[in-house]
Amino acid sequence: MEEKYGLVFPLRTSPRSFNQHLSGQGQCVSEAGQPDWYNRNLNTVRAIYDLTVYPNNIPILMAGGSAVPPGLFAEHATGRVSPVGDFEDFEDSIEYFFALAPTPFTNNASTAFYDSQVVDFVSGCANVAASLVYFRTGSVNPLTGELDQSKPVSTLSQVAFWRFDHRGAVEKYQAWVPNLQAWTRASSGIDYSSMQVQAAAAQGLCPVIQQRCTGKDQQYASVEDCAAQLGAKPFGNFDEAWGDNVACRTIHIILTMVRPDVHCPHVGPTGGGKCVDIDYSTDYFDDERLFKAPLGSVFTCSGPLQPDNQVGAGPGAAQIFQGLAQAAQSGMLPGMPGMVGAGGAQQQQQQQQQGQQQQPPCPESGTPANPAAQAAADAMNGHQMSGGACPANGMGHSGTPANPAAQAAADAMAARPHTGAGMAPGPRPQAFGEGAMPAGAGAGAGAASERNAAPGPKAYGAAEPPRYEKWKA
Repeated sequence: MEEKYGLVFPLRTSPRSFNQHLSGQGQCVSEAGQPDWYNRNLNTVRAIYDLTVYPNNIPILMAGGSAVPPGLFAEHATGRVSPVGDFEDFEDSIEYFFALAPTPFTNNASTAFYDSQVVDFVSGCANVAASLVYFRTGSVNPLTGELDQSKPVSTLSQVAFWRFDHRGAVEKYQAWVPNLQAWTRASSGIDYSSMQVQAAAAQGLCPVIQQRCTGKDQQYASVEDCAAQLGAKPFGNFDEAWGDNVACRTIHIILTMVRPDVHCPHVGPTGGGKCVDIDYSTDYFDDERLFKAPLGSVFTCSGPLQPDNQVGAGPGAAQIFQGLAQAAQSGMLPGMPGMVGAGGAQQQQQQQQQGQQQQPPCPESGTPANPAAQAAADAMNGHQMSGGACPANGMGHSGTPANPAAQAAADAMAARPHTGAGMAPGPRPQAFGEGAMPAGAGAGAGAASERNAAPGPKAYGAAEPPRYEKWKA
């Protein structure tokens, strides 16, 4: 047991010592001593990611699923990739992994994956594995594949869980591409947080949509109609590309080159079931529907990990709650000004009582232009007002804010100059021309291809994973 702040907490076993207990001496099996299925699974994952490296993805861009080597994906392969969406069959899956991989033909920066490195891999049984891959990206010569060493290089990562069928083909996967928005800027030099860039991106999509989505696949009456409808939608961002926004459509425009009949609705006004607003709490976690397997059993070597009798905080919670209640009653629960909860409420109550006994003099200041912003600054400063007798300006008795950062934020929200050292606003990024879209994220792939004289496939995109944190004993 451990005591802290007057509370007693049950100690938990160090993960390192627990793993050592499981393995006897804390030693792992060497790479050479792994079973055949381990190496089979590793080779499958490596082969999948190798096909995302330019120009290995070109045949798949041109021929679709028929160009994918047999044995990599099962016919019913299903998966989820955050932040892009769900993929519910073989064609969906291979388009995500390969058609969205960037090519130098389809973005102004000529960005492509010039290498993929599986840097971490574990497989505890024949049908389950997990991996971390680093996609090395840079400006690549489209005709030779040579990396331009004078241009910036960057890395995109993807963490994935895999489930294999009895033949070793991937039948289920769940992956995450973190920091896609930041990578887009690093690899393309385009700041998609700029309102000018966002407006230009929406405008740049429409000529490409009208060119590719024709006849029965047509989505908009004209380029002008498209621009008006997309201009009314939020741009979103590439870390949340699953939604009814422009960012989602900049990704799916790439796939209109592969199967326009399937993907043109995704860039249309309704989003076609892909670029639509979702319920985060449902759609990212409906594993039983997507994978058709009980929750917690898809990527495990046995049954569900969490037994029915271990739901919630567990049996130790009652003792902790009892300690919290005792600490709150005795005034020992730590708190901060403005903190919500027992400790914060207790401290705020004490401050209010002290304020009623001795009201501080009102600072010399007028009424703020934005009372809501000032109230937020007051809360951050720990400044308590009683009955609205003093103007809520967040200033101490000396006229200096107790929290300069909070006061600066309030000044900005109240549209008045900050009293301390400030920053002059920098110039806004200039709008980019037609086709300037983020490499790998798929933004403006089509528009970019319109600008390039070099012949070749016109599509690209990206894939993704989470960050691991090491346990310490």
